[in-house]
Amino acid sequence: MDNDPKGGAALNTKQNQRKQVSKDKIEKAFLTLIHTKPLNKITIQSLCTLAQVNRTTFYAHYADIYALTETIQTGFQQEIRLILKPLDRQTYANIESIFAKLFKFIQAHRDFYGIYLTDHQYFTPPDTPIMPAPSSQFYVDDERHYHLQFFMAGFGAVAREWLRNDCQETTQKMAALICDEYRR
Repeated sequence: MDNDPKGGAALNTKQNQRKQVSKDKIEKAFLTLIHTKPLNKITIQSLCTLAQVNRTTFYAHYADIYALTETIQTGFQQEIRLILKPLDRQTYANIESIFAKLFKFIQAHRDFYGIYLTDHQYFTPPDTPIMPAPSSQFYVDDERHYHLQFFMAGFGAVAREWLRNDCQETTQKMAALICDEYRR
């Protein structure tokens, strides 16, 4: 057993916890600011003031506001993967309920996705699909990638339009619409 008389491991843990607390404060402040300001009007200074951190702390974690946005999206992608995990990839029998949960997630984070989908064609980056590739029973294997890209861009466009319309349709209706398109 390796004994550290100076408590280096404990010190390292405390530093990691402090870093995580700072990152959490910055991300929370950003999600608060996008309720009131467009992305291009959010400054590092206003973000740091709200988060109660200094600019050096911000730059220790992020290159700029856009890097922060991508980091938040990456965190959301992990949550989305959990939403999609119970998807029955053999029959897709539960696909509509999964999409309803996905639209609820988008709705819960509407301010972020309203901005994110303005600047991004896809709901998620193209290398992390929200759906498995369409079944090979419908598409030739070498064409599945193109169908998946088409679907993901379409999903992003539908979600963007739904957000622009202030999520007037229910999440269940949006899920049914996506499923109808996916089945065609």
